[in-house]
Amino acid sequence: MLERLLSVFGLVELVAPDWLVERSAAAAFESTDGCTLKSWVRPAIRVEGAAFVLLGLRGRSPTFRRLLGLLGVPAAVAPRRFVAFGTRLAHDDAEACQWRSWVVPATRVLGLAYVLVALREVGGRSSETER
Repeated sequence: MLERLLSVFGLVELVAPDWLVERSAAAAFESTDGCTLKSWVRPAIRVEGAAFVLLGLRGRSPTFRRLLGLLGVPAAVAPRRFVAFGTRLAHDDAEACQWRSWVVPATRVLGLAYVLVALREVGGRSSETER
């Protein structure tokens, strides 16, 4: 199920990265004035989209699920720092980017979800080896 959802999202990233960036920015930022993406971000979105589509076609991926867990730990534990780091990484003028109030709590929830996906994968693997 997770891979199917990611492949649909990846298809959107691959086909319409500008549309996705515009909608995401409108939802997540108080104002997009002065908050510009670095030049490498849109091509990276397409690459991520292609990876998600390939993962979806491949089926269940234990490695991908574990990587999600690794990404989820800092997002769950320190969501404000996680958002600040991502903002500096992806935007030329990170100081101009003012996130809406829901972004940090949503980052924590998403991070926890990623960790749970990874723990479920690890737990499922260990119960298979015990049989």
